[in-house]
Amino acid sequence: ISQDSLIEHYKYLREGYWRRKKKALDLDLGVRRWKDFVRQNALGVLQLMDAVPFRFIQAGPYEAQLIIDVGYDRRHWALSLLISRDKAKKPNFCIVSDIQVKADHQHEFINPKVLTDQIMSFFEKILRRNSFPIESLLVLRDGQFCGQECQAINDAVANLIEKKKFKKEVRVDQADFRKDSLKAVRLWEVNENTGAIENPLDGRAVQLNNKMVVVTSTGAATLNQRTSQPFMIVRNGECS
Repeated sequence: ISQDSLIEHYKYLREGYWRRKKKALDLDLGVRRWKDFVRQNALGVLQLMDAVPFRFIQAGPYEAQLIIDVGYDRRHWALSLLISRDKAKKPNFCIVSDIQVKADHQHEFINPKVLTDQIMSFFEKILRRNSFPIESLLVLRDGQFCGQECQAINDAVANLIEKKKFKKEVRVDQADFRKDSLKAVRLWEVNENTGAIENPLDGRAVQLNNKMVVVTSTGAATLNQRTSQPFMIVRNGECS
């Protein structure tokens, strides 16, 4: 936080925020701007400390979610795991990431043997002795699955079941997580009463067909201008 920024927002608190339309200082709005400034920076500090200020009980039908991401220059790839489930199960919550150097940066796909070994190592490190086995897992691939990555995940799951880190009847779904598209995708909400066209709420989902769902990551709750920015979830043969 720069000194100028801090002084500017402190003036909002003490004197109010200048409203151009009314050509006057609004003290209530100034207090809100100051509180927003403090809250956002407090959350920023928590993030830098790898702290988690809040959690949810479970992410839908899944006890765990695993994200696979390859860097834009294909020189690194990462696994990020979220476990969030009932407090009676151990561990009941964790967020952990691991970054690996990608040996072959000419291709998008990850070496299947390396991916299998890394996923197994990841879960074995977290699910220590006396841990409850995972009953459901969602695997999201940033972009789309390439090469033999799906089979690599299946091999890792089979080995983790054998090691009793996963339940024998574990549910594992794999899907593409696409943030970009060649043709821009936009969503709108049409007000039934007024006919006005507005941004949909954040998190609104539209099913395009039997395997594609578009979800708004921003929307009416967070946007004053511009259209909402969506992402797409695409299921493949490894997803119910």
